[in-house]
Amino acid sequence: MLSYVNLRVLPSPQFLQLERQKQEKIIKASLEEFSRRGFKGASIDRITKKAGKAKGSIFNYFGDKHGLFAYIFEYSLEQVKTHIKKVRDQTVHKGIYERLMIFAEEGIRFVRKNSSIYRLYLRLHNEADSKLTTQMMALIREYSIRFFTELIDDAKKKSELPGSLDTKATAFILDSVFERFLQAYSTWHMGVPFGVYRTRDEAKAFIRSVIGLLREGLGGV
Repeated sequence: MLSYVNLRVLPSPQFLQLERQKQEKIIKASLEEFSRRGFKGASIDRITKKAGKAKGSIFNYFGDKHGLFAYIFEYSLEQVKTHIKKVRDQTVHKGIYERLMIFAEEGIRFVRKNSSIYRLYLRLHNEADSKLTTQMMALIREYSIRFFTELIDDAKKKSELPGSLDTKATAFILDSVFERFLQAYSTWHMGVPFGVYRTRDEAKAFIRSVIGLLREGLGGV
């Protein structure tokens, strides 16, 4: 794991003592700004104006712009993890391919409900040119690969996948497919050629076809 930037930024006690509604107002304003303009283009002035806070308060809560950005990233990542864990636990007794289909559907649902969080991810993807954003992307990939690895290992134990299947290579394929699928659903230039951009039913039909191809290619039983 990369370790040259500290992403474990804890806000000050003053922030934690704020009413939850006031905390969420700052988080929402910050997430909106960073997701639309990226780290470099984001303005603390715009954030404080939207949040109804003095500029000095933000620095008091998070130290600096890097601290605020790191906090928003960690907040967003935890939202994703919580959603994935919930779906994972609810589908633990289902087969691997049914689980993949449910994960795809839930991915669409999450993106629709949390557009700012997914837009922040796309920003990071396009701006991974600094130590900070590079490490953030590395953490996202690490979590995704670990999730798919656990899913594959569980399917092997249930004899749903061949025991000889290369887990690392399979996790790479699944991670790539699901990342590309959600990008196609959310981004016009990536989704239009496949007819899946913001078309929920068509997107579901498309990923079902892709999962069917994976099933044949992976030699499922």
